[in-house]
Formats: sequence, C-alpha cells, structure tokens
Amino acid sequence: MTEVAEIVETEQKSLKVLLIEDDLADAELIQDILGSIDRINFQVTNVNRLNQGINLLSETKFDVMLLDLGLPDSKGLETIRNTKAYAADLPIIVLTALNDQKVAIEAVRQGAQDYLIKGALQIDLLVRSIHYAIERQQIEEKLRQQVKREQLLGKILERIRQSLKIEEILNISVAEVRQFFQTDRTVIYRFNSDWNGEVIVESVNPEIMSILGFKINKTCFKKNYIARYQRGEIQVINDLRDSEVNPCHVEIFTRLQTQATIVIPILEFHRDRADNTPLLWGLLSVHHCQSPREWQQWEIEFLQHLANQIAIAIQQSELYQQLEVANQKLQLLATTDGLTNLANRRQFDIVLQEEWQRLTRQQEAISLILCDIDFFKLYNDNYGHVVGDSCLQQIASTIGKAVNRPADLVARYGGEEFAIILPNTEITGAMNVAEKIHRAVTNLKIPHERSPVSKYVTLSLGIASTIPIHARSCTYLIKLADRALYQAKSQGRNRIISADNQSPVIVDNKF
Repeated sequence: MTEVAEIVETEQKSLKVLLIEDDLADAELIQDILGSIDRINFQVTNVNRLNQGINLLSETKFDVMLLDLGLPDSKGLETIRNTKAYAADLPIIVLTALNDQKVAIEAVRQGAQDYLIKGALQIDLLVRSIHYAIERQQIEEKLRQQVKREQLLGKILERIRQSLKIEEILNISVAEVRQFFQTDRTVIYRFNSDWNGEVIVESVNPEIMSILGFKINKTCFKKNYIARYQRGEIQVINDLRDSEVNPCHVEIFTRLQTQATIVIPILEFHRDRADNTPLLWGLLSVHHCQSPREWQQWEIEFLQHLANQIAIAIQQSELYQQLEVANQKLQLLATTDGLTNLANRRQFDIVLQEEWQRLTRQQEAISLILCDIDFFKLYNDNYGHVVGDSCLQQIASTIGKAVNRPADLVARYGGEEFAIILPNTEITGAMNVAEKIHRAVTNLKIPHERSPVSKYVTLSLGIASTIPIHARSCTYLIKLADRALYQAKSQGRNRIISADNQSPVIVDNKF
C-alpha cells in the first residue's frame, strides 16, 4: 500500500467517482478496490446505463468517470463520444474486457484519459490511473483556459490596435473583460492632475447599479493608496467582509455594492520625466457584486497585462491626437494667409475649383467678387508698412463679418486684393453682398490723406456670376470678375461694377 499512499498523498481526501458499469460483479469488484484505500475516501456512484450516468452529470459534479464500453444502451467508442458531449471536462477512464491496442489508442483520441482491462485490475493500477487521469485533465483544462485567455487578449489587443481613439479603446477593453470574466461590472477610473477623478468607462450587468461618472473624494483613498498605485501595486479583495480589508476600501466598495474586486493601476511611462517614474493615468477594476469571489492568479496577471497594453494604447492615441493637431495647424498654415487669417490664394483656387465642379453637376449659379483697396501703395508710402498691415487686417476682418454663410469663402487674393466666392448665388445676391462689404469698409473711416477719391480708405469691387458648364473652367469666372474690377478702377474707383452691367453702381452721394 506504500505506492498507493504516495500516489494519493497529495490529492484530495475525497473523490467523487461515477462508475457506469452494467456487470454487477465488475462493479462490486471496483467498489471493493476503491473502498480498500485508507488515505482517500472514494465516493462511488454506480449506474448500469449511459443515459442514467448522463442524467446524473447534470445534477452532481464528479471528479472522474469509470466507463464500460459495453453498456446495454451504448457500445464501443461511440460511448466515449456521447459522454464527452455532456461532460467535456470530466476525466474518463475506459473499462473493457477487450485487450486491443488499436481500440485503446482510439479511445484516448476520442477523449479518454486511460484504458484499463477489467481482468487485469489491481489496486495500484486503478488508483494510479485515476490519479493521472485527473491530473492530465486538469493540465489539459489549464492549457485550454490559457489558450482561451491568450486568444481573448489577442482579440482585445488587435481591436485596440485598429483604433486610435481613446474612448473606443477603453470601451472595447471593459466590455471584453466583463464578458470573459463573467463578472458584474468592469470600469476604468481616470485621474485628474489634482488626483480627483471619476469613472469614465463602464460595462455593467443590467441588473447591477451603474457607477459611470462616480467620483472618489475620500481623503483616506488619496492619502493611503495613490502612492501605492503609482508604484504599480495591485489591490485584490476576495470578500469585502474580510477583517483585513482596509476600512477606506470597505466604505468605497460598499457604496458601489461590490463584494469582491481587483484594482489594477494604468501607468504611463514618459521618457521626458526627469525621475523616470511612471505616471498614474487611471485604474482598471473588475467588480463582483452579488457574492464574494476567490480571484485566481491568472485573472490578476491577465488584467495586469491588459492594463499595460491599455497604457501603451492610450499613449499612442495621445501621440496620434497631437499629430492630428499638428497636421491641422500645418494644414491651416498651408491654406491661411498669415497676416489677415483669411484663406490664402491656394485655398481660394481649391475651393473655387471644387464649387465649380459641384455646381456644374447641379446647374446652379456661382458668383465671385474681387475687391481692391484704392490707392493702397500711396497709403503704404504715407503711413508705412506697419500701419498698412493693420489696415489690411481691419478690412479683412470687416469683409469676413459681412459675408455670413458658412459655404461662402473670403480669401486674400493678392497684396491688397480680396476675393469672395459665393456658391448657389445669382448676380442679385452677389450685388447685395458687395454693397454690404463696401458700406462696412466705408463706415470704418480709416484715414487716407493721399487718396484722390476720398479722405478715407475705399474699395473698388468687380462682380461676376454664371452657371458653370463643362465646356468652361473656373478661370472664366475669374476673368469676368477681374474685367469688372478693372472697369471699376478705370471709371474712378470707390464703386461696384458688375460684369453683366458695365455702368457703375452708386454707392454714395458722389455718384
């Protein structure tokens, strides 16, 4: 009995065995063998039909099954397959009178852990077989769970890598974790610079209280735990009623109706930090609310690895956002006039081309206004370029305010020239806009001592309007407006001329 004792010494003190055997003598022999072991209590339940055994499996958890392949309601290897369909994780030891190596190998392939010949059963052999069957099944189950966890982690990481949006990354993470862990709530808590914060993302069982937006304002939490989380320490609570749980956590998690939890810090590492210490970004936490829970080591390690990956994804997302902002600034610089903050000539050309093509398809009108500050060279010569730049900025701002529709574009067209693109606008509407611009600039009353036409800064404006067609390019509209502007200048300046009507539009009492 020494070898048997060594085999079972480290095993459970009690094992539940389901024996499916229709031969009464064989069943009694097996029960006598298992009953003779002193150090372990084998609780044997014997049935003589496979369907009886399957029914028992739905009611009772067994540690191992001893299965005869010659039952009245199931024979041969099909018996193993039928059993595995109902108890995939239960270790099975086949009992048979047939000493056939090929059948034995196939039985193992079908999911049995061992294959024993009834006529050769011995105490040591049977106990050893049970021991190894349970052990191998446990190893296989651990491997399956490990593969499952790795697949889940890989799935989460792949989905995280496919997104550069922080909100999407965090929502994916909490949803997948709660589903996989079969827990009640998974949250991410975000810290502010003052170490206050709130729950910013949550996945929660509909039957459980939502804590989205929950804030932790407890002094004890900041004082006792912030520094620990900064060091990467993990908080694991299996049962909130445990006397060793800190009262601060008891108070917080009682409010959250949580009985068991794991809290993992999300730490960001920044190379530019002088002390090379990580920055505590937030906390990843799973909550079990309806009962205590004995958290497994692999669960803690899984969450810790995920928190590290979330931290990396957050940093990548933040870098991407910074890059996006930088690109937007570059784009703005590339399309904006630095002095007036209006669209520049390049942006004017792009927008005019796009609108021309769009309105060609829609057969709608487009109008263009070209403006020129009258005698601006004389203004610069008299007041200097600094004052001249200020004048340009004032007029640019005034024109921008006079053009109200989002679809319209005001651009600096040249040194002292401005252009206004008016999509879906006929000549009458364009004329109204031009008069509004002229009136607004006149009302500025910017002094211009050397202007031959007024003692204040004035504008000359040329307007053109057309319905685009495929046979013409947008340069046609520019030429029409430029010709009208030329007419406004040649006829004395400080006036509006339409390409459709070469006579000046009266803009003040002088005309």
